Amino acid sequence: MNFLPWQHISFREQDSFLKTFSDGPKREKGQLYFAIDLPDHPGAEDSLAERLWRTLHDRFFNESSDDQYYCLEQALKATNEVMAEEAQKRSEGNLGRVHAIAALLEGASLHFSHLGQSTIGLI
Repeated sequence: MNFLPWQHISFREQDSFLKTFSDGPKREKGQLYFAIDLPDHPGAEDSLAERLWRTLHDRFFNESSDDQYYCLEQALKATNEVMAEEAQKRSEGNLGRVHAIAALLEGASLHFSHLGQSTIGLI
């Protein structure tokens, strides 16, 4: 299995928040990545980012299918449900701007989904 190095980072610069997650190369289903920027959520970013990562990660690795793309698709659906729940909890009824990338490196294949103005590329 190929390994894509990705450091866990979290920072705030000029009203922007970025947090990245990776589970490392130890999984047979592939390596899962998640990066999220929540520029409109001062003070609540960590808990929301962690909850979204946990949902994506746990749903992906607990899915019984051997089809990694299907597992990623189910994990993304579950993550979208969590985002909808979080939006309803807020007084304005939305999460504001959310820029995110979820990616799966499986052998020589890269599957990803993005939201907002996020981009992904290979170097």
